[in-house]
Amino acid sequence: MNDDAPDLIEPDLIEADPFEAVTDTLGEAAILRLSAELMTAILTRIEAEGLTPRAAAERARITLPHMRELSAGRIADFSLDALVEIGVAFGVRATVVSL
Repeated sequence: MNDDAPDLIEPDLIEADPFEAVTDTLGEAAILRLSAELMTAILTRIEAEGLTPRAAAERARITLPHMRELSAGRIADFSLDALVEIGVAFGVRATVVSL
């Protein structure tokens, strides 16, 4: 091996949860995780139905630019509440499971 190669990051220094790595609190990480799951489920449903961005925007009752932001995965542009509302338009339901 090359002695000039940079050291690898120690495994115990790597965050197990990427959402926790980019937020300040566990609550913020949970909201981001739920938002990502909802966004993925919504986009999967839109793709499965073969909807155009315009048709998807009309169904969700959001603007076409906002639908494009959703399609681009811009989680920060959507509140969890907004994603729940959009999800309902596509038959995606959010549920809570206590562990």
